[in-house]
Amino acid sequence: MPAPDPFRGRVAVITGGAGGIGFAMAEAFAARGARIVLADLDEAGMAQRAKALAANGAEVLCVPTDVTLRESVASLTPPGSASAQRTWSATTRESRSPARSCR
Repeated sequence: MPAPDPFRGRVAVITGGAGGIGFAMAEAFAARGARIVLADLDEAGMAQRAKALAANGAEVLCVPTDVTLRESVASLTPPGSASAQRTWSATTRESRSPARSCR
């Protein structure tokens, strides 16, 4: 029996996730079973990419983020923290569809 994938069930926070290399990384992590947090300034682009990821079964959360601002990056709570788990659960529960959490 093969070993379980170490990314399955983990959270991957992808800066620049609305396009290019960031989106390619999001696809790769999602294919391995990770839940995805897209962090980007392009909210429309994130929503579009989130729909594509969700269509393939991924759980996706979008967080508008400007990586040039420390406060903005700080809002990306470390994925393993209790507050991140509460945020993820509340957001996906409210939307009933992970892609809808990305507006």
